[in-house]
Amino acid sequence: MTRNIELKHIEILDKPLVPARGCLHMVYAFSGKGFLTADSSSYPCSKDSLFLFSALELLIPRGSVSLLYLSFQCTEPDMRLELLRLPKSFTAPAHFSHLMFEILREHTLRRDFYQTVESFYLEEMLFSLIILHKRKTPLLPVPASGSPALDPLISYIRQHCGEELSPHILSSRFHMDSKQLNRLFEFYTGLTTMQFITSMRIEKARELLHFSSLSITEIAEATGFHSIHYFSKIFKSIEGISPLQYKQRLKSLRPF
Repeated sequence: MTRNIELKHIEILDKPLVPARGCLHMVYAFSGKGFLTADSSSYPCSKDSLFLFSALELLIPRGSVSLLYLSFQCTEPDMRLELLRLPKSFTAPAHFSHLMFEILREHTLRRDFYQTVESFYLEEMLFSLIILHKRKTPLLPVPASGSPALDPLISYIRQHCGEELSPHILSSRFHMDSKQLNRLFEFYTGLTTMQFITSMRIEKARELLHFSSLSITEIAEATGFHSIHYFSKIFKSIEGISPLQYKQRLKSLRPF
């Protein structure tokens, strides 16, 4: 498969960085608020802020914002030209957060073909930005599930994944029979209600492993697991490694 984009470097940006030359540069804000100083310019940033630079001498993050830095090369001349025409700052489309987390996940787990997968996700985002800019209309956010009935449930689970959650609690809150609720989740997500809740808890746990200084025990509690042993067991069954091993591998994203 021919790739136009090759991801060269990825790093959590929590201290000044001197970027490599000869690359294009992207910075994405996952959460928080602060400022990003790029050479002599300073930009406010908050959740979903996205920055693209063609040349950089120095990046300095300030504030309590969680930033991810990526450098990449574009081998297709026309696409590179379109990238150079893009503004330096965007509010990223809603689905970028998911793609960025998938890049982080692939880079951390380093499974077969992870570099190809990372570059594929990055190319998808860059192509979306080119289309957004050329058509001068925002891309529509990717719906959470494709179901108006299910989307409020998914939003609630994301916001409350650290609390007590069960099919019974959800069915009572949303005035829906538990069997009907389960059928809805299975139809649109391929998971039972409880399996989906667990997947959201693990997704939140990955975010905390990446961007917080919480211990494994604290992360287990913050994501609704009352036992660190059960948390570790479920995490390993999904990710293939334990939360501690995952956290240790994250050191590659903070090389200094």
